[in-house]
Amino acid sequence: MTDTNKPDPSRLASANYNAYLRLRDAGHSDWVERAQKQSNFYLGEQWSEKDAKTLDDEGRPALTMNAILSTVNTLQGELVQTQADIQYKPLRGGKESTATILNTIWREFYSRNDIQNAEQMLALDGIIEDRGFWDVRVSFQDNILGDIVATVEDG
Repeated sequence: MTDTNKPDPSRLASANYNAYLRLRDAGHSDWVERAQKQSNFYLGEQWSEKDAKTLDDEGRPALTMNAILSTVNTLQGELVQTQADIQYKPLRGGKESTATILNTIWREFYSRNDIQNAEQMLALDGIIEDRGFWDVRVSFQDNILGDIVATVEDG
């Protein structure tokens, strides 16, 4: 007797490989390289090893004036100040009790997953690297009924 709830490993492997092919063919590797360069610029690492060595060999400093860091940090501060507050409201005959339950679920999810900080990291990834990625899953580690777990992932 086979367990119908058990995932087929070959189907999972095939789905995973197909996802990889879609990303590869869509230029994900090029994006990863560009995103790393953009992250380095944000962190002040703006000279290539070759250029830095050439300057060093000539006795010149590899001077970096990082205007990107302060600009991005200012933008991120603005985003924090204008962050939206999500609330559910009943519309078109909806029930207030349903909105109250949805608000309670949202607040629990928001606090458990530290969504405020995660959104800031996601926005920073989007500003610097052009993309940000949520990883949202159901975890059964602490709760047999499952908990929604959301994290920000590097591309």
